[in-house]
Amino acid sequence: MKNGQPEKVMQLFQQLQQEGISPNKSTFLQVIKACASLRALGNGRHVHNSLSQVVGNLMSFWGVA
Repeated sequence: MKNGQPEKVMQLFQQLQQEGISPNKSTFLQVIKACASLRALGNGRHVHNSLSQVVGNLMSFWGVA
Protein backbone atom coordinates (compact mmCIF):
# COMPACT_ATOMS: atom_id res chain seq x y z
CA MET A 1 0.00 0.00 0.00
CA LYS A 2 2.85 2.33 -0.82
CA ASN A 3 0.68 4.78 -2.72
CA GLY A 4 -1.80 5.22 0.12
CA GLN A 5 -4.89 3.72 -1.47
CA PRO A 6 -6.39 1.52 1.24
CA GLU A 7 -9.83 1.55 -0.37
CA LYS A 8 -8.36 0.08 -3.58
CA VAL A 9 -6.52 -2.60 -1.58
CA MET A 10 -9.77 -3.63 0.10
CA GLN A 11 -11.63 -3.65 -3.21
CA LEU A 12 -9.02 -5.91 -4.81
CA PHE A 13 -9.05 -8.24 -1.79
CA GLN A 14 -12.82 -8.60 -2.07
CA GLN A 15 -12.47 -9.30 -5.78
CA LEU A 16 -9.92 -12.04 -5.09
CA GLN A 17 -12.28 -13.66 -2.63
CA GLN A 18 -15.22 -13.47 -5.02
CA GLU A 19 -13.15 -15.17 -7.69
CA GLY A 20 -12.01 -17.89 -5.28
CA ILE A 21 -8.35 -16.87 -5.40
CA SER A 22 -6.41 -17.49 -2.18
CA PRO A 23 -4.38 -14.48 -1.12
CA ASN A 24 -0.69 -14.93 -0.33
CA LYS A 25 1.12 -13.57 2.72
CA SER A 26 2.02 -10.30 0.98
CA THR A 27 -1.62 -9.72 0.10
CA PHE A 28 -2.73 -10.39 3.67
CA LEU A 29 -0.12 -7.96 4.99
CA GLN A 30 -1.29 -5.18 2.66
CA VAL A 31 -4.94 -5.82 3.50
CA ILE A 32 -4.23 -5.69 7.23
CA LYS A 33 -2.39 -2.37 6.72
CA ALA A 34 -5.36 -1.08 4.71
CA CYS A 35 -7.78 -2.08 7.47
CA ALA A 36 -5.66 -0.24 10.02
CA SER A 37 -5.42 2.83 7.80
CA LEU A 38 -9.18 2.88 7.31
CA ARG A 39 -9.83 2.01 10.96
CA ALA A 40 -12.04 -0.77 9.60
CA LEU A 41 -12.34 -3.15 12.55
CA GLY A 42 -15.08 -5.25 10.91
CA ASN A 43 -12.99 -5.73 7.78
CA GLY A 44 -9.96 -6.52 9.92
CA ARG A 45 -11.88 -9.27 11.68
CA HIS A 46 -12.98 -10.69 8.34
CA VAL A 47 -9.38 -10.69 7.09
CA HIS A 48 -8.21 -12.36 10.31
CA ASN A 49 -10.85 -15.08 9.89
CA SER A 50 -9.80 -15.61 6.27
CA LEU A 51 -6.15 -15.84 7.27
CA SER A 52 -6.95 -18.28 10.07
CA GLN A 53 -8.86 -20.47 7.64
CA VAL A 54 -6.00 -20.50 5.12
CA VAL A 55 -3.43 -21.31 7.82
CA GLY A 56 -5.68 -24.01 9.29
CA ASN A 57 -6.14 -25.62 5.88
CA LEU A 58 -2.38 -25.65 5.28
CA MET A 59 -1.68 -27.13 8.69
CA SER A 60 -4.25 -29.86 8.08
CA PHE A 61 -2.76 -30.55 4.67
CA TRP A 62 0.71 -31.00 6.17
CA GLY A 63 -0.64 -33.01 9.10
CA VAL A 64 0.35 -30.47 11.72
CA ALA A 65 -3.12 -29.76 13.11
